[in-house]
Amino acid sequence: MLPEPSSTAENRPLQEDVRFLSTALGDVIRRLAGDEVFGAIEELRVGCRDRRRGEEGAPELAELAAAVDQLGAPVQGQVARGFTLFFMLINTAEQVHRERLRRAAEGEARSEARISSARWAFEQLANQGRSADEVAAALRKMAIRPVLTAHPTEATRRTILSLQARVADLLLARDSAAGTVGAELDQQLQTEVELLWLTSEVRQDRPSVLDEVSNVLWYLEDRLVTAVARVSDRVERAFAEVFERELTGLTPVQTGSWVGGDRDGNPFVTPEVTVSAARRNSYAVLDHYHRELGNLIERLSLSETIASAPDSLRESLEADRELLPEVWVKHNRRDRDEPLRLKLSFMQARIEHLMKEVATRRLPEPKTHPGA
Repeated sequence: MLPEPSSTAENRPLQEDVRFLSTALGDVIRRLAGDEVFGAIEELRVGCRDRRRGEEGAPELAELAAAVDQLGAPVQGQVARGFTLFFMLINTAEQVHRERLRRAAEGEARSEARISSARWAFEQLANQGRSADEVAAALRKMAIRPVLTAHPTEATRRTILSLQARVADLLLARDSAAGTVGAELDQQLQTEVELLWLTSEVRQDRPSVLDEVSNVLWYLEDRLVTAVARVSDRVERAFAEVFERELTGLTPVQTGSWVGGDRDGNPFVTPEVTVSAARRNSYAVLDHYHRELGNLIERLSLSETIASAPDSLRESLEADRELLPEVWVKHNRRDRDEPLRLKLSFMQARIEHLMKEVATRRLPEPKTHPGA
């Protein structure tokens, strides 16, 4: 159904992923949909492949169409699903391979910046005589704002997006796994492929605007927040490597969303919906910070019995104690010798307070403009 990946050495992992995923999907289809469906898919796949290759005796397009017409409607539907999921899995494998190649390039070129990388760009500017102050000022003025929107042709369910993400993560994990661990990852991948076959690609009811908000938030929560932080970190690190000074106050990427607020004639986007969409976006961002603080609390176990805390941290904790005595009572006994954990617990408590406020506060009644 697709051109085979290039046989170059760098593309062999992609070939292996394609082979594994297509075999796993074929096994699932044969077991759950039956030999008739599997046989029809294989006949069409081989016929299309032979036509693409220009092989002698390859079926004409009319013959392939006639073969589809001879299938009953239920089988046609399952055959269509088989091809849809195949392309979905192969697209996922290709995205994983791009990430694989990017990581490999970074590992091979640590001493020499890759063309178009942040470090390469900074080196070009430095060679042109640009100072660190000039470059830093330009970076602080830079504004990159990806805006999310709900497109009718990309109405993929959040459940399907999560399944694709798990498949991608498992494919990457297989690169460094061997033996029993590799076999376990293969089994997990086969399970995800089976879940994909058993999961409907579309909802049975028409999604509301707030359903679209939830779908778009998947990209924010599961992908964009991490990606934006990674971009900022790489830019700051590259700047320090080239100009030998720290870059602060940089927020080059800020995300936005049209969903729930776009006044493009959709009668279901009411002022109330816009308020609710804004509330959900705010809660999602706060929840991300809450989880990240929880991760830091788990990791930063520095003990004051081994290394003394700086005076600034002690003063900050005293101020927190006065403002949030209940948090002090809750955490001081356990964390009194671990001031970083205690500080992070105060920060997390503030986020929790904001989350509750966002979820429960009463907002002014939205007004519709008389001329709208």
